[in-house]
Amino acid sequence: MMVALLRDARFSVQGAVTAGNAR
Repeated sequence: MMVALLRDARFSVQGAVTAGNAR
């Protein structure tokens, strides 16, 4: 459960970073 949450948060952050980079 905790791992899944951490993974989800990490993916969210990575997605935001990628979007910012694409911009």
